[in-house]
Amino acid sequence: MVKSAMRAAPANLMRLFLVVLGLIPLLSGMGCAAYQKNVEREERLFSATTPKAKIDEAMKSKIIRYRFVAVNLYMITGAEKSDQYNRTLQLNLFDDAIFRVVLDRREVRSEASFVWLGHIEGVENSQVTLAVEDGIMAGNIRIRQSFYQVRYIGEGTHVLYQIDPTAFPPDSEPVAAPSDRH
Repeated sequence: MVKSAMRAAPANLMRLFLVVLGLIPLLSGMGCAAYQKNVEREERLFSATTPKAKIDEAMKSKIIRYRFVAVNLYMITGAEKSDQYNRTLQLNLFDDAIFRVVLDRREVRSEASFVWLGHIEGVENSQVTLAVEDGIMAGNIRIRQSFYQVRYIGEGTHVLYQIDPTAFPPDSEPVAAPSDRH
């Protein structure tokens, strides 16, 4: 009986070893997925936050939807006192409106003030303008027929608006400026 138990022990040990070996990729994959999810969140320009102020009442009739966010300014400011800043970033306006933005140019006005101008990767005639001054951002984003705004509402909170384009009058034909010549 003891001899048969000793012969069975290596077989059982081998089965246990194979089961554990089979679980390692599964468990490590779970860790990688969690890590990837965290990395993706960190690479996004906006993080959800609880509202600490109200939206602009005058804007209510022009808004399709909105959400309150904290701005991850390090994404576009770069390291302190260096020229290292992102030339692309993930613009996560809403869950169904996440875009890769490419920097076209950056206009620095002072150490604490700059404008980040770019476009949506792969979308013709798109435009992204993000102005930052003393840690506060204001921005306009145009993607095809959609228009979004970033506005500061106080206490470190910004709001993202998707604007209803029909709330504004249609574009009209350009008007020639009167000539100064007589």
